[in-house]
Amino acid sequence: MSSMNYYKTLQEYKNKNQFLVMNEVTRDICLKKTLTVYDIEVFAWLKSHQPPHTAEIMDYYEENGELIVFERFISGLPLDEYIRKNNPGIKQRVKILSEICDGLTSLHQSPRPIIHRDIKAQNIIIDANGSVTIVDFDAAKVYKSGESCDTVLLGTEGHAAPEQYGFAQSDPRTDVYGVGILAKEILPNKKPYSSIIQKATSMDPRFRYANTRQFKDALHGKNFGRDKAIVLGIVLTVVLTVISLYLSLLSATLTPARKAATNVLNKVSIVYTGGDYTADEL
Repeated sequence: MSSMNYYKTLQEYKNKNQFLVMNEVTRDICLKKTLTVYDIEVFAWLKSHQPPHTAEIMDYYEENGELIVFERFISGLPLDEYIRKNNPGIKQRVKILSEICDGLTSLHQSPRPIIHRDIKAQNIIIDANGSVTIVDFDAAKVYKSGESCDTVLLGTEGHAAPEQYGFAQSDPRTDVYGVGILAKEILPNKKPYSSIIQKATSMDPRFRYANTRQFKDALHGKNFGRDKAIVLGIVLTVVLTVISLYLSLLSATLTPARKAATNVLNKVSIVYTGGDYTADEL
């Protein structure tokens, strides 16, 4: 007898096509969901592992092109409702975001990184002790090196990173964006959080924190000194470059116009490097 037959329906959520069920052998309470779009590798890994701050995948099976998933039910409140009812202080809010980062970091560090792709308040459950659990892996995918973009575009409007609309493949920075949006919703819009949030939610993934561990460090003030040093280094480099160019111009024996004419006559080729120019722009 299949273990799937041990589940008894307790309640149906008609608007979500989900069922609250109980395993009559183990007495575990689960959410039963039917997925038509999914990455089965995500659920296979989650069933055999239990990353911190993530809901446990108890069972799953494929049937007629669909995936039936049994995810352990977490008793608690969605993050937005928890904030509204309890109005926690800044320290507790930062703790919540830190635990979200810890859960995502574990997913991202799996042998084939798992990207959640749907980090939002409704998918973060806070229990009676204030602990965090990330739920709902319906949109999650395994990162595949070499792909230029996601093959299936999933996510929630307002929380999905730009690359989830087909511009590039989702990677750990996609979840950084999602946590950044959460931080924007629950942290005050003032320093140092405003600058942290701005970096985490950059439209271009290259300008975000590289991973959720870096984002967590920033929340706890561990990146401020390093970021300041990076900015100072950039400013110093620009200043030295400007001085070098100025000195080069002073020492030049030809005017810019005559130099350009000489290059044209000598058919000197100009090579563009390091820029994001299109073929038409060049």
